[in-house]
Amino acid sequence: MNKTIIILPLMLAVSSCTLLPKIENNASNFEKFKGFKIMDIPREDVNVGAQWQQGFGPTGEAANPENLISTKSYTTIDSKTQFGVEIISNFYKILNLSPIAQNHTSVLLEDIKIVTVKNLTELDLSANTQVLYEAISVGNISIKTDSSYAAEVESALLKKFGNSNISLNSHKLSSKKINANDLFVAYRVVAMGKPTITEKTKRFTEGSIQIDDFIINLNPNAAINCMCGKYAIGNGPTFQEKRQCEIQHPLKVSVENHLLGKTASGGMKKLFDIPWNRTTQDYQNIHTSQHNASYKVEKIQINAVLNSKAVNSCLFIQGSTFYDRSNIKLVTITYPIHPVQKPVASGW
Repeated sequence: MNKTIIILPLMLAVSSCTLLPKIENNASNFEKFKGFKIMDIPREDVNVGAQWQQGFGPTGEAANPENLISTKSYTTIDSKTQFGVEIISNFYKILNLSPIAQNHTSVLLEDIKIVTVKNLTELDLSANTQVLYEAISVGNISIKTDSSYAAEVESALLKKFGNSNISLNSHKLSSKKINANDLFVAYRVVAMGKPTITEKTKRFTEGSIQIDDFIINLNPNAAINCMCGKYAIGNGPTFQEKRQCEIQHPLKVSVENHLLGKTASGGMKKLFDIPWNRTTQDYQNIHTSQHNASYKVEKIQINAVLNSKAVNSCLFIQGSTFYDRSNIKLVTITYPIHPVQKPVASGW
């Protein structure tokens, strides 16, 4: 019996199985591609990197394109595996083929790519947040069908994917290529688990402090120069004048860690200003990182109070720069990352 060959280039997101390749340097490795769910209804748009809400699906925007990584696999998928059967069955559903036409039609999925969020730390995440983390694309779908059912298959493809060019090859078999928008048929959701939190506090009286591998340098000179610049040595400013200078000139902070970031460039460095003498200072995020199955946030709280003797003298020779009750607190929050085994949403 003659066979009709139809070649369909398009993009699909598909579920995970043992056929899938290992992605190096990617957090996908921690669960070895478990947790993908084939979609109830294939879609043209899936926002990889969007937050996921059980019962509703993805909410918000996808991750920035720069924060998505696409890794190519040379695997092909067909109906010889349960994985392939499920994907191809969904493809038949969107074509609405008759059962007998399905029985006389075969599908081969080729040019597989895995699209994954590169760095979860660039997303706004907290405990219990769920994220549509990755999907898998298929670059080409080749369809073969008995000539008796070619018209039905062709009609279904045209109805779903629009116009196409049809021609005869040398074997009198019709063939065509259809350009379609991306179709996504599966997805993977991960969740941020309950965090573990560690805190370290260190008091200081001068402007250079080390806590763990972070070196924090505090520069109060702009505020002190404001206080001292208008007065003769020995005649310090009034309380109101001090406060005005502190408002105009916040404390300048430099945080460095030579073991993080681009070590060839000297490591991590972050600069920011903080206001003086707040009852409760805000925490400043200084570093985020993703390691295998965890997401870590490190932040500091700086409570710095100028030594009034040092300010009043304007010579920096009477005691320390800061009162000894000044302190820095380093807080490390580590969130475990785990797959959501049964993401639920209508149509997903």
